[in-house]
Amino acid sequence: MLILASNQLPHGQKQETALLSFGPCGFWRIDYWITGKVKTFLAETRCHVGVLVDKDFEVADRIVVMLGDFNDLFLISFAERFIIKNNARVVLSDPNRLIKSNITFSMAVEKINGENPQKLEVYESHSLDAAFIQSFNVLLISTSGWKDLSKTRNSWMPAARSILILKPQGNAV
Repeated sequence: MLILASNQLPHGQKQETALLSFGPCGFWRIDYWITGKVKTFLAETRCHVGVLVDKDFEVADRIVVMLGDFNDLFLISFAERFIIKNNARVVLSDPNRLIKSNITFSMAVEKINGENPQKLEVYESHSLDAAFIQSFNVLLISTSGWKDLSKTRNSWMPAARSILILKPQGNAV
């Protein structure tokens, strides 16, 4: 896993060379977020790989998982791992109602809820705010979801404590 601590960007580093960089008001820009060796590493890796944006990360026990489209099904298996290994409480943010509209998503959620009652919650609202996001210590999102999310410039993004951006197994970036 690649890790980039928000306080470890060299002073004066250009946005073009930063994996993730901060714009005005602390918003993350991804215009040039994958370059050079990192881009090659992510493109050639055929397993799950992630980038952790570390903002004083300590433990992953309150996690919000951002589900954006049908390709994000793999994130539910990561949520299950956190529930089992960390005894985490997980909220699936599902504004597109993928869990209600897709049998595979709904079966995955039912399985987790059956084996781990009261550890998984579904949140279907389109509106997220900083207070909601701050109640979690990790935000889990796919690379495609991250790209989509960054285009919308949500006001709650800087409130996220730490973010784990995951690439699905076998997919190029």
